[in-house]
Order: sequence, then C-alpha cells, then structure tokens
Amino acid sequence: MPGRTSGMMPSLRGGVSQSANNEQAAASSGPQQPEMNEPVDEPALRRTWKQFIQTIPEEKLLQTAILNSRVKLSEGTHINVTVGSDEQMQRINENKAPLLVFLRQQLRNSRLDLSIVVNATAAPKVPLTPRERMAEMRKENPELIDELVNTFGLELS
Repeated sequence: MPGRTSGMMPSLRGGVSQSANNEQAAASSGPQQPEMNEPVDEPALRRTWKQFIQTIPEEKLLQTAILNSRVKLSEGTHINVTVGSDEQMQRINENKAPLLVFLRQQLRNSRLDLSIVVNATAAPKVPLTPRERMAEMRKENPELIDELVNTFGLELS
C-alpha cells in the first residue's frame, strides 16, 4: 500500500506550504548558529525523538503521535517517520519546526531533516472505545473478565 508523504509541498497559491514556511522561519530567526555535523546513529535518534515529549507536556495528542511513530535514519541525516494515520502526520507536521530544532541541537547535527509517511498497516491497533477495550481484555484474560462481568453484573451499553 503506497503511503502518503509530507514535506515541502507547493500550496494552491503557488508558494510553499504553511509547515514549510514555519520551518524556514524557525531556521532563519535568531543569530546564525555555527553548522554542526556530528554523526548521528539510530539509537541516539530514537532516544532523542522520545525525549522531545518532555518538552511538550500539555500536547497529549502530539505525544501519542510521537510515541506511536517509527523513526529510521537514512543517508546519515534524513529521518523517515512512519505514522499510522493522517491525524498523526498532521500533528507532527504542525510541530515539525520545533521538533527539528530540538533534534538538531540535541544530536548536534544541523543537517538533519525529516519526512513523514502514513502507513496505516504499520500502526499498532489501539482499542479506543469501551467495547474495543473490553474485547481486548477478554482476549488477554477471558476467565477473569467473565468472572467480573458475572460478579458485578457489568454490561456495555
């Protein structure tokens, strides 16, 4: 199944998309930093990717998108991010500029860039509704769930 990608895409007005503008503004604002070019390895990238969550404690949906994504380093400086839905792609894309600034500073490599691909089959199935949660719990421990349902007269409406 071909995935959808996100990156610098032309907008309908002939310019660069909003997320690309945000990234360019973040890169050009402030004093010019010396170029950093330390080698990056995948374990360090994954640790730093998850550390970004600590910088956004109020952004629960973005935290979930980051935790559920898969990151892979290619060509030494390009980060391929695979997410399970368009919404996760949108959340990460909206925060791409601060995320890249964080990764570049922490990993000491100013050449890092990232692209996001949606692959719905790669995403773990997370039960969201009470009925889905109950079905998942029943799969893991059917006897206990049946006992709880019978003992307490539980029902899902």
